[in-house]
Amino acid sequence: MLKGKGRYQGDRLVEEFKAAAAEFEGNEDATLSSSATSCKVFVCAFQVKLNMPVRLRSYTAGDGNELPSISQCTIWEAARATSAAATYFDLMSIGDHHYVDGATGLNNPVEAVLEEARSLWPAEDRFHSGSGKTVLSSTIIDKLENHLSEARKGALAYFYLSFQDKSFQNLRDLKTSILIQIVSRLAMMRARGSFSYIPPSFCRLRQKYYPSTTATAEDLDKVLRDVLGKNEDNFIVIDTLDKCDTLDDRVEVMDFLSDLVQDSKHHLRVFVTSRPEHDIMDGMTNLKVSKTFIPFDTKSVNRDIQKHLSGLIPKAPFNKWDGDIQNEVITGMASFAGLISRFKVWPGSPGSRTFVVHWSGCLRT
Repeated sequence: MLKGKGRYQGDRLVEEFKAAAAEFEGNEDATLSSSATSCKVFVCAFQVKLNMPVRLRSYTAGDGNELPSISQCTIWEAARATSAAATYFDLMSIGDHHYVDGATGLNNPVEAVLEEARSLWPAEDRFHSGSGKTVLSSTIIDKLENHLSEARKGALAYFYLSFQDKSFQNLRDLKTSILIQIVSRLAMMRARGSFSYIPPSFCRLRQKYYPSTTATAEDLDKVLRDVLGKNEDNFIVIDTLDKCDTLDDRVEVMDFLSDLVQDSKHHLRVFVTSRPEHDIMDGMTNLKVSKTFIPFDTKSVNRDIQKHLSGLIPKAPFNKWDGDIQNEVITGMASFAGLISRFKVWPGSPGSRTFVVHWSGCLRT
């Protein structure tokens, strides 16, 4: 039996969760799953035995990943599981399984939110995080996900660099995110019944550092290269490289991606978006991979943007705006269309790797 060593009393937390459920649902043991409301809720936790993050939902997603022990859990059980932070609270048991908080594997669940939305409303074409370069990345990610889903092989990982969030600006966080995504893909592809496949190297990494989520750069590199080698095809999409906080961070990311691409056993393709800042252009040029620069017709892309806005703004809810305001919005947003670059590392002829640079125009983020 696994036992936690929580610093604080989990029972007091449970009491508060039960009180809240009783106040708002009329029953302290109300289940999280409910069809009585259109508001869909999920929280993240980490299943200790399966060694993987899970989502506890108020709805059925139909993705086949629901565990019987959590599909009918109570609100207080879900809240207790997602708040079971290592060293602060004991593990939470639901059925025969034990859980810790969702920070292990899903510390920032924005990607999980997008996945849930796309799963619930697959016909909708509006679930993109950001605009401009980020929309380009999101579109590519959608296409790759569809391709990999149909092929039932290969793995995709993506990372959105951010000015606002310091945890999304450096190489360590990028490596960690990519590693977890590749492992999650392997777990889904090689699942057998209720058992998921987790690469032994990843299990050893977690056991070595648990409950910490911070491994050394050397260990991260070793395990990442190992799990990449277990897929026939790997795709990595990096959005807005120019948002790396420092010049050193940018150089580290570029060198890291170049090293991965040159390692043929990884079967890796990389796509990166960025503004064409001088240090990034120089860094891409000096990478030890063959490179090809392919220009895009910026004017045509900008015309497409204005055409899209002209068709979108006159519709609800924007049609409530005055005509002059609509025209001002269209003209103003189109005027912000700027030149960006898309760098794509792609396999060339056998035994080589090609770095392709795409120039493109889009709305600035």
